[in-house]
Amino acid sequence: MNSDNFNDGDQLSLEKYKDLQKKGFKIESKDFTNELPLEKDGSSDKKVRLNFVGFTTNNSGDIMTVFPKKYNWEDNNADIDRRKLFRVINKHIQNRPSMYIGSEFEKNISTNYPFSAFFSIYEYFEKYGIHFEQQHRLKPDGTGKVNWKETIRFSQKYIIDDKLIMLPIYYNETRRIDTFLANCMIFAIDFTINKFNAFIEEEKTNRPFPEFNFLLHKEFVKENLYSIRNKTYRDITIKLIDDLIKFFSFEESSGNYFLKHYSFHSVWEDMVMIYLNSHFLKFENKEMILSDERLAIQKKFIKRAFDPNLADPKKSIQPDHYLVEGDTQIILDAKYYEPEKMEYKQISYLFLLKNRRDQITEPPLFSKTHSALIIPFNERNSKLHFEMNPLFNKEFADVVISEERIEINKVINFWIKN
Repeated sequence: MNSDNFNDGDQLSLEKYKDLQKKGFKIESKDFTNELPLEKDGSSDKKVRLNFVGFTTNNSGDIMTVFPKKYNWEDNNADIDRRKLFRVINKHIQNRPSMYIGSEFEKNISTNYPFSAFFSIYEYFEKYGIHFEQQHRLKPDGTGKVNWKETIRFSQKYIIDDKLIMLPIYYNETRRIDTFLANCMIFAIDFTINKFNAFIEEEKTNRPFPEFNFLLHKEFVKENLYSIRNKTYRDITIKLIDDLIKFFSFEESSGNYFLKHYSFHSVWEDMVMIYLNSHFLKFENKEMILSDERLAIQKKFIKRAFDPNLADPKKSIQPDHYLVEGDTQIILDAKYYEPEKMEYKQISYLFLLKNRRDQITEPPLFSKTHSALIIPFNERNSKLHFEMNPLFNKEFADVVISEERIEINKVINFWIKN
């Protein structure tokens, strides 16, 4: 297996772009931004910029992987990093299902394999195991709980030493039997893990793999699933059946599969929230201080909406990460992309929230307001993004916004485990 590894936002020459297409990787215009201008060194080679996070495979089993911005992978052991990336996307789909339904799914994700259905089926498997049915039967001289009602009804009665003896004793016996749903689950889980073992590190079902080829008879499989669904009343089982129907509705692609995430900024925002709540300490000397270890007491950053517009209160503002600690408020914005210009939105948050108060006659709620942009990087560093020139606004001379770059590898590792 050969691999081509990149980062989201990498610039590729048109020659490299065509080479990837020749290798059989499924790449489309949506996967790239528009062509970039000619290089300043006078080269005539135009370039395109990658615009997704994910992977695509070709018929030979080769893999093209696009990792998040600034993510460092190990060349000799990239499978570990691919599996982390796959788990990140999987976890976000499970945590934010509203982003992956209907038209929202098509806007955020492009895939020709039913990974979303697989994730849901596997979630059921982790919680409840393989679906089975319980078969109840009455058995003489068995084990289990005695069924006295049926024993009295069916047994022979004897009087021995003035005592009533009933033989045989009947027992309720319950046994688990595998079903068509069970075999569908085993096939969907184990087939997917086998096919994408470079990405998926989940455990297989540890059950015998079905001899029946479900993919060759998908219409028959779906007809049976619909029939079972019509006789099912438990919501959790209905959802499992619906996920299995989705799984067996996909069109095979002869080994050329892909999973591409076009809104990784939303994933970064969610990961940052979890990381900040577990590592944020304070601001000091215009710089954000983070703990190297997980905090014993978690912070309580939230994504809170504010309504500062009297002309139209419905038009609100909503910083990505907002925290109040005593007389200090923290206003943070997760920026997946490197800021190239002044971040006017973040500056406006500062001006709109800095002197917020409960009553017009009361003093401001906070004596200190700190603001920063949280940017993925391959190492930790901090620098100023904006500092008010007092010649422009002396009353807001203490307004500062820093750029806080944090290691995306650390954030991803923490988020996966928490």
